[in-house]
Amino acid sequence: MEEGFTVSRVEVGEDTWLSRKQLDEVDLPSEGVLVPSIERPDGSRVGAPRGRYTVHAGDALVPYGKREELTELKTRQSGRPGDADRATLRAWEREDGACRVAVHDDGAGFDVDEAMTRPAEGAASTRTGLGLRETRERLRLLGGSSG
Repeated sequence: MEEGFTVSRVEVGEDTWLSRKQLDEVDLPSEGVLVPSIERPDGSRVGAPRGRYTVHAGDALVPYGKREELTELKTRQSGRPGDADRATLRAWEREDGACRVAVHDDGAGFDVDEAMTRPAEGAASTRTGLGLRETRERLRLLGGSSG
């Protein structure tokens, strides 16, 4: 297994963001996460589920991906930013030659300052705002900024 990647288990409850959605709706591969198997409540397994598979309460996804992404999936809740159905990205060059990027989605929204200071729920470490922190760090390394 590649360093930093792992296999995990994500339990799907009745009120979780995955419940009653098809795999192609949640588009986990766009987040770098593959789902090679789903365990059903009766103990049976769905191997290599296709995008039209509907995830049900009681299912357990067995995803493969970066450890950080899988931790975030386990703690993501309905109504949180991960619940967005649509996202758009727009990039353009400003007159001064700088690149500007804007991302908008139809998720419930959140307080950025609070997310950057709050430890991730259920995370083994005390890292906070993981996706935001990593994005800001990548921008900084490229000489950019966020805000």
